[in-house]
Amino acid sequence: MGSKFKLKRSSMSQELKLLLSIVGMEHAPDLPGHILRTSASIDWVQFIELTRHHRVYPLVYSNVSRLGKELLPQHVVQVLQQDYTNNTFQMLRLSAEMQMIGIQLDKSEIPYLLVKGPLLAERLYGDISLRTCKDLDILVADQDLERAGAVLRDAGYFAADADPTTILTETREHHHSYIHPNKKIQIELHWRLNWKTWSEPAFDELWARKRTFSFKGVSVHSFGPEDLFLSLTTHGARHGWSRLRWLSDIDKLMAEELDWSRIVHHLEAYRLQHIGAQALLLTSRLFGTQTGDRLPALQPTHHSYRLAMLAIEYIQGRRTHQYSISLVKGMAKLKYFIHMLQPKAYDMEMFPLPKGLRFLYVPLRPLLYIRRRFMKRQGLTREM
Repeated sequence: MGSKFKLKRSSMSQELKLLLSIVGMEHAPDLPGHILRTSASIDWVQFIELTRHHRVYPLVYSNVSRLGKELLPQHVVQVLQQDYTNNTFQMLRLSAEMQMIGIQLDKSEIPYLLVKGPLLAERLYGDISLRTCKDLDILVADQDLERAGAVLRDAGYFAADADPTTILTETREHHHSYIHPNKKIQIELHWRLNWKTWSEPAFDELWARKRTFSFKGVSVHSFGPEDLFLSLTTHGARHGWSRLRWLSDIDKLMAEELDWSRIVHHLEAYRLQHIGAQALLLTSRLFGTQTGDRLPALQPTHHSYRLAMLAIEYIQGRRTHQYSISLVKGMAKLKYFIHMLQPKAYDMEMFPLPKGLRFLYVPLRPLLYIRRRFMKRQGLTREM
C-alpha cells in the first residue's frame, strides 16, 4: 500500500517487535540476525506472556523450530513447545466436535457456516495445530436459530446465556453461547457476524457463495474466500485487533487467490472500506504482508490510518474509548449509541432481573459497565 501513511513502531517494546518478526517470518529475511542482535535485551518472561496474550504461541514455536531452536533460550523453547502440545490436543478435541455437530446439522437439513475454529486453522495454516481456538463458532440463518439450538441441546449442550430467547439480548448480541458440561466445550451459535449497527450480507447470500470442505473425511461448510476476508476483518476490527492471531489470519489469507474486485464490491456495499483498508494497512506495516498497490479502493485514508494507529494501541494493551465509535460512520453512529444502551447477556448473568423489571437494565448500564471493567482487570470475565 502507499507510503503516505506511516505506522510508528518506536513505542513498541523489544519483545513485541520480536514477536511480530517471528509471526511474520516469511516477510522477515534477516530474522535470525535480528534475534541474535536483540537477544540480550529481551525480557523472555514478557515475550512468553505476549505469545499467550496474542494467542500465537503455536505459530511462534513452529517458526522458531524452522529457524533453529538454538536462536532462543532453551527454557523459552521448552515453554513454547509445551503450549504448542497443549493446543494440539485442544484442537483435536474441537475438530472431533466440529465434525459431529456438522453431521447433525446436515442431517437436520439446517444450512450452517463454520466461522473460525479448526477448519480455519487447516485452511489458512495447513495444520490445525498452528492456530489456537477456545470454542466453535457456527453461523445459521435467524429462522433456523431455534432448530440449530435444539440440535445442540440433543448433543448434550445447554444454553449458557441468562435468557437466550429474550428480545433484549437479540437486539444487543449476535450469538448465543452453549456449553457441554462434560466435554467442557463451548459453541457460539451466531445469527449475525456482527452487531446490528454494522451492515453485512444476509445469510442466504453467504450460503450461496459458500465453500464445502472435506475435513478429515467429513464435509463441512464455510465462507467463500472473499466472504472470509469480510468476516475476519470485521471481527478483528471490532475487537481492535487486540490479538495478533487475527492479523496473522489476514496475512495467511492474502496468500490465497482472491477476487479483489468482489472484495471491494462487498466492502463498498456495506460501507466497510475503512475496515478493509485498516486490516491491509496493519498487516503490511506490522508483518510486511504484500497487499498490492493495485487496489485503489482500499488505499488508506486518514480515517483508516487513524483506526490503524488506535488498533496499535490495543495491540500494546492500551485501550482507548475513541476506537469503537471511530469504527462507525454516518447514521451508524446513532445506532451505535442506542446499541450501547441495550443490555448484554452477561449483564443479565451479572445482575439477574425478572422479566417485568428488565427495563431497568438501560439506566443500570453505566454501573454494570464499570463493574464489568473492574472484573475484567481482575481476570474474572470470559476471554475472546
